[in-house]
Amino acid sequence: MIVQSNNCYQFVEDYVFSSPSTAGGVILGRATNGWTKWRNSEGKTLDEVRRKSV
Repeated sequence: MIVQSNNCYQFVEDYVFSSPSTAGGVILGRATNGWTKWRNSEGKTLDEVRRKSV
């Protein structure tokens, strides 16, 4: 289950998604590229942090 508070969405229990894009799609209710939409606290995308750091 997802709850919304202060313009943020939060899962009330842990849930594992098969990809960052699937997780983004659940939150946004539409298809999205999770590698470019999810960002860390420094503003870097998952793509920058994970795939381009190799």
